[in-house]
Amino acid sequence: MNRVRDAHAERKARGIRHGRPELPEHIRQRISAERRQGETLVAIANRLNDELVPTARGGTWRASTISHVLKSVALDEVAA
Repeated sequence: MNRVRDAHAERKARGIRHGRPELPEHIRQRISAERRQGETLVAIANRLNDELVPTARGGTWRASTISHVLKSVALDEVAA
């Protein structure tokens, strides 16, 4: 187990991020604002796809992806 822990520490020291890529804050806030304005999850996803806004992993926006972003924004607001 120490080998794995040491490898993670080394990557962190070199500035290599571990885990999922993060979505830029301005996109997270945009999604949240559009939802507050009454937009559906599908409409938000379609608009982001039409505008060629990349997801964190470079895939296609889906309603489920929008839902996950909204949940993470809500968790961030509770933590603040």
